[in-house]
Amino acid sequence: DNLLSLLSSFCSVAFNQKYLLRELGQGDQDCH
Repeated sequence: DNLLSLLSSFCSVAFNQKYLLRELGQGDQDCH
């Protein structure tokens, strides 16, 4: 499904951003 792959890619991007934000002291747990 196209939507599923889009959501998956967004999730991976959000996960990467969470990783970066964690370095700054901001723990985002949206896609985990």
